[in-house]
Formats: sequence, C-alpha cells, structure tokens
Amino acid sequence: MVKKSKDLWKILSIGTVIATIQVFFLIGATTGYFPESFFRKTLIFFVLTLGIFGFGAIATAKFERKLFNTSFIKVLPKFLLFAGITLAILFAIGLILKPEITSKIFGVLQIPLYVVLFHALIVAVNETMVFQVFFPNQFKFRRMPLWMIYIVSSILFASFHWWAAGGAFWLILPYIPLGILFLAVKNKWGWIATCGVHWSYNIFLLGFI
Repeated sequence: MVKKSKDLWKILSIGTVIATIQVFFLIGATTGYFPESFFRKTLIFFVLTLGIFGFGAIATAKFERKLFNTSFIKVLPKFLLFAGITLAILFAIGLILKPEITSKIFGVLQIPLYVVLFHALIVAVNETMVFQVFFPNQFKFRRMPLWMIYIVSSILFASFHWWAAGGAFWLILPYIPLGILFLAVKNKWGWIATCGVHWSYNIFLLGFI
C-alpha cells in the first residue's frame, strides 16, 4: 500500500502535471473548447518550456530531474500558502488605495476555472521557470554580479510582457520592479512560492481591476 502511494506521488510529479496541462489547453483551444486566444498563449508557453527543458537536458538536466522527481501534491500547500498571503496583501493595499474595491471582491469567484488553472499551471509556472529560474541560473553560472542578475532578468521579464501585449510600452516600467520582486521571492523561499505570488497577482488583476 505504501509502495503504491509512493508510485502515485511519482506519477503526479510537477513535470507531469505541467506537461499534461499544456497539452490539455492546446487540444482544448484547437477544438474550440477554450477561446481561440488560449491556443496562441499556450503555444508560446509550450515552446518556451520545451526550449528551457531541452537546453537544460543538454546541459545538466538538474532542474528537469527535480521537476519529475518532486510530487505535485507535496508542493501544492506551499503554492496555496504564498498565493493566499499575496492575495490578502494585494486586497489590503487595494482597499486602502481604492475603498470601493470591496464591491469587486466577488469578481475573483466569478473567474472561470479554466482561466484560474491556466494562470496557475501555465502562465505563473512557465514564466517563473524561464525568468526567475533559467535566466538567473545561466547568469549566475557566468559569474554575473547578483545585482546585475536582478536587473537583466527583470528587463527580460518586462520585455516578454511588452511583446506578449502587442508592444504596449507602458508595461515595461511596472514589470521591471515586479520581476525583481518575483526573483527576490524565488531566492528567499523557492520557485514554488514565486509561482503562488505570481498567480495571485494575475488573479487580482483579473478579478479586481
């Protein structure tokens, strides 16, 4: 019984869940089950993930092995903890700056489940792996100073959002400090915590703004 339980945890690894969700959204968007825009977004993240996994596998495969050897169920509480804390902080800040935000609190509850899953298991996870794990690790390997790693990684993070938003230049400025914050969380508490913080930020924007 214990052996079967361990096997199940291994099957439900982080890597397996990510790959399954990626394929699920690609198929769903192709067949019309999800909005057509999800196909383009999912494809972009799929290519990013494939590129990162491929490069990592050619090099050391250290991060890739960890993904497929770590249980998704085991890290889920940490993700939810940081997501909950972040959402509470964002709501408190929003309440101070914009008291009428309370009327939109149910906006989060009205977000479709597939949108919640998309931002949790594709957007937050993929962007974290690329901009807070892969690039900083590459820069660290090349002995780049820590402060420069923060700046360059965050510029890349902001540039990606600028490109993904169709060249909206105004996205560059707020996403640079946001990228610095995400990397700081990753360095302090790990990349799963960053995924939770990132997901909450996206959900807050979708539900309240």
